Amino acid sequence: MRMDSDTRTTNTVTAKTSSADDTSMAMPDRPDSRVVDKSARPFALLAVMFFAVSAVLGAIAAMSLSEPAVAANVEFLSYGRLYPAAMNLFVNGWLTLGFIAAAMFLVPKVLNRRLASRGLGMIGAALYSVGVVAGAVAVLLGYGDGKVGFEAPWYVDVTMFVGVLLVSRSVGVTVRRREHRSSIPPSVLFLTAGVIWLALALLVALPFGGGPTQGLGGVLQNVFARGAVVGLWLTAAGFGVTYYVVHRITGAPTRPTDRSVLAAFWSVAVAMPFYGATQITYSVLPDWLETLGAMFAIGAILPALILANHVAGLVRSRIDNVSDGVTLQWLSLGTASFVAFIALTALGTIRSVASVTQLTPWTSGVEFLALGGAFTAWLVAFYRHAGPDFVGKAIPDGISRGHLRLTTLGVVGFTISSMMAGVVSGYAWIGAANSPDVTATGADFALSSLPTLGALGARGASMGIFALGALFFAVSVLASRAKEGPVPAVDDLDDGLDVLSGSPVGFAKLVGSAVGLFVVAAAVVWLIPSTEVNPGEGTILGDTTRVESSEAFAAGKEIYFQQGCAACHTQQVRPIVTDVGLGVVSAYGDYVNEDTVPLGLMRLGPDLMHVGSRDETGSVVFLRGYLADPRSERPWSTMPSYGYLSEAELEALATYLAGLK
Repeated sequence: MRMDSDTRTTNTVTAKTSSADDTSMAMPDRPDSRVVDKSARPFALLAVMFFAVSAVLGAIAAMSLSEPAVAANVEFLSYGRLYPAAMNLFVNGWLTLGFIAAAMFLVPKVLNRRLASRGLGMIGAALYSVGVVAGAVAVLLGYGDGKVGFEAPWYVDVTMFVGVLLVSRSVGVTVRRREHRSSIPPSVLFLTAGVIWLALALLVALPFGGGPTQGLGGVLQNVFARGAVVGLWLTAAGFGVTYYVVHRITGAPTRPTDRSVLAAFWSVAVAMPFYGATQITYSVLPDWLETLGAMFAIGAILPALILANHVAGLVRSRIDNVSDGVTLQWLSLGTASFVAFIALTALGTIRSVASVTQLTPWTSGVEFLALGGAFTAWLVAFYRHAGPDFVGKAIPDGISRGHLRLTTLGVVGFTISSMMAGVVSGYAWIGAANSPDVTATGADFALSSLPTLGALGARGASMGIFALGALFFAVSVLASRAKEGPVPAVDDLDDGLDVLSGSPVGFAKLVGSAVGLFVVAAAVVWLIPSTEVNPGEGTILGDTTRVESSEAFAAGKEIYFQQGCAACHTQQVRPIVTDVGLGVVSAYGDYVNEDTVPLGLMRLGPDLMHVGSRDETGSVVFLRGYLADPRSERPWSTMPSYGYLSEAELEALATYLAGLK
């Protein structure tokens, strides 16, 4: 568009005024105006580095389950430290920081105005990034606190929460001060709701101490917070960038969006906070919460299909106009992975299935469909599409196709091999429970461990393939010299879905709905059941055995948390055939005197609820030697060696385990 000199002067003055006070004045609403806010760029690049590092660490951790020599006697490569550190970097560093950067870039671009409170937003993202690094390093050095998914020390959790709070304020103010007060575009709506949910999830995860955060209440707190991060934040952010990119590469015209799409999004949002509850089937936690988790998991299938079908419909209606087929393939992988994740999660809540697969690698394989499949694919698609403006680099087609193939192979291979290992483990435990001469403990645990080595080996190889793809992607982003990306099919000004039929969705309605949904979900999943699982009186076991009866016992429990033993061992006996022979069924009162309960979500090694009541493992002397060199006693064991611990630390850890009667 040509402009005369007066117009140029006017626009120059306007632009300068906007840059001086970007929180109070929108950019000119002109057809050729493009807002490219570069404040997100350093964090987008940092997220890519987190992606590569976390994938490599995750591959080493996965391989060590079948080949313990991979991390032989290296302290920070011990599985209990390495796995949670890798997950911290992947979920918090790659996915969350990547989507935060996407929100800081995309929201101003769609709304055609600068990011409000830009400095605070950047400080917030920087604080969050520092928290990610500090958390991973702390866990690797043995300073984890044992809470699955939130293993970092409390001060790291606080740092990350403050960072996200500042980012959410910056994004929220940008949306509230948008120039056009019509309904918020869906991509912006999803991302804004997601950032709000992320801040609330990290707030909930903070260790307040006492009350509903103590004992099994703390387990419920952790279950809900993990479910909120995966089910609310990452799901909302993923669909937000997907809606934006689909429109941009297809050239779909601006048109009203059917209310069923918005209803489907909120339906998924209502169901997904219960994601954590789907992993507690048959556990010591309330049965009614387990039922709710199953009900909402099954209920999420239809709205997830509606959202996926709507995205697919946009593509089908304009397939001839698609300007970037590789990006479309990434979006397709993400959408297919998400639908499969929802369906398999629902399947896993069926009691007959859960009796076999719960506490096995099956659950981590299904979860990886979401983390490594859906959310990663959607985020990579956004990086590829917005690359020149987002990170200052374009991702070459050849590398992106190679990365896509490696990611697909890695995700599919990891999921299938994990599910196979889970089925084998589960049926082996059931077989042991039905045998008068065998138990799923001690030396007999080999009967369930050895048959899974092949599947676990394939699982590690698949994770290696996935990591190779992550390295390709990181190199293509960080080292590429290309500046021009795929030619978009439409202009940058909107996401093509900026009108929702019916009453408009304004900022106040969005915030109220997001916060209200979160509060109700927190009450149902965490606060209400926490009053049930924390009884005033303990059982005999809870008042005698599971108390810190000596300094050595207390020190050993702390080492148990620091070494991440809960990543492989549970401390709960379920009321099902699978757990027959493991000891007395667990009850609420067993944990009444514990601040942090190492309930565990995976049984890669034997359950330890009553480990001290067994013949060999009731001996401190035996346990001390076994912990220092597991394969000298049991050559088939895949447990890492803890020979790097001092004699005093080994003695304390052995004392703690032997005391669990």
